[in-house]
Amino acid sequence: MAKGVDKMRLESHLYQALKNNDINIMYQPMMDLNNQYWVGFEALSRWTHSKLGVIPPDVFIPLAEETGFIVEMGMIAFETACQSLLDFQQQRDLAYPDRKKMFMSINVSARQLTSKTFLPSIKDIMARYAVSPKQIKIEITESLVVDYARVKTGLDQCRKMGFSLSLDDFGTGYSGFQHLLELDFQTLKIDQAFTRTMFENQRSLTLIEVVIDMAKRLNMEIVAEGIETERDNQILTKIGVDYGQGYLYARPMPKSHIIKQLKQGI
Repeated sequence: MAKGVDKMRLESHLYQALKNNDINIMYQPMMDLNNQYWVGFEALSRWTHSKLGVIPPDVFIPLAEETGFIVEMGMIAFETACQSLLDFQQQRDLAYPDRKKMFMSINVSARQLTSKTFLPSIKDIMARYAVSPKQIKIEITESLVVDYARVKTGLDQCRKMGFSLSLDDFGTGYSGFQHLLELDFQTLKIDQAFTRTMFENQRSLTLIEVVIDMAKRLNMEIVAEGIETERDNQILTKIGVDYGQGYLYARPMPKSHIIKQLKQGI
């Protein structure tokens, strides 16, 4: 991204990007650590401006939150991800019809959850693409869960519709355990800050083990982010992590690349 682009101009560029469908959705696979095959994906929004180049997510997503564009952006991502999951599942069924259904993790902001149009819209999308809510994980970043009363209502409604709820970046916020107390999540994602230092810092590995034990007692599935080496894969599998996400398995890819990999039997 070119330096010196002021906020107002970037906001205008983002508005145009949404109108022109220039926000692309990439998919990062998640590995079933016990069986060592892809079992799901995280849908990730990416933006490459024709003149400014790549605009990092940590730049344009907060701007989308602030301006309210996140509601429209989020619905585009949700629909695109559901359509892609349907195609991914069809490809997987051709190769391995007996494997469990794949899932898609979709990031949803607090602002989306409190929008009056969110629940009717996702209900319509699920019906349109015949995707089961059980295959969708509504993913909330820990640091964004700030208004429990409002967010809890939206998440409870999602759960009643059959969606699974996932808490992302666990361990990076100041009140992670409060999130688990106040909100009913079924999946917990351990932040890569822990996995990437677990061999250098014994405390990181100890904390991961504690979090896994706690999550299992709460009947939660565990995803570990930032897995980059086979050594990471082996130790996290051994200590009970369910799913892994990281460059060891795959980087975020466009839909066509995922389809190609699934055709090859991954």
